[in-house]
This record gives sequence, structure tokens and C-alpha cells, in this order.
Amino acid sequence: QEERLSSFSVLVVDDSLLNLTLTARVLRSMGFLSIFTASGQAEAMEVCTKTPGLHLVLTDLNLGDGDGFELARRLRFTAPEPTHSPSDGPVIIGLSGAAEQDVAEQCTQAGMNAFLSKP
Repeated sequence: QEERLSSFSVLVVDDSLLNLTLTARVLRSMGFLSIFTASGQAEAMEVCTKTPGLHLVLTDLNLGDGDGFELARRLRFTAPEPTHSPSDGPVIIGLSGAAEQDVAEQCTQAGMNAFLSKP
């Protein structure tokens, strides 16, 4: 399994340096080797432009320069290679410590594939 995961590229987006570091460390321990990090929406779009073919984007929903919902919409609909569908392009997973019930639905509407609640 680790050998398979090592070929996947992952982008982690969070405005907390601690969360970026911990998430990257967990992903590395799972076998992911190509891990990119961004502290906000603008930096994430820059990474996506310079790194075509990302497989997975893990994004916090509350970013300092926007939010994960807008980032997902931009990746799906206005990126250099827009996909327009969650079944195409990178898998996008929203992350949040918020416990609102409608967050998962908002993630889906923004073009994300899934939502995970942070502990």
C-alpha cells in the first residue's frame, strides 16, 4: 500500500502552521511522498498551477485569505484545467473543526468530494 501511495501528490491547505505540519507528517507516515503545503487560497492556487496532476487536496474550510469552499470552486471551475465535476481532477476534501450539520452539504455544493471533521 505504501508503494502505491508514494506516487500520489497531495496538497494540504491550512492557515495554521501546526495543522500543516501535523497533517503532512501523518500523510508521510501513511506512505505519501509528494506533499505540498499552502497557507491560504492564493498560495494553493499557485501550487496547483505549478503542479499539474495533483491527486488529492485537503483544505481547511476557514482560511485567512478566503475559505475552502471558494478554493474548491476555483479548482473545479476556474483553474488552468477546470474539471467542473468532483469525479474529475483531484479529490478535494474539506476539513473543519466546526460541527454544523450542513457543512458536508456545503462542501458537496462547492465541488468537494468529501468532508472530514477535525478532532
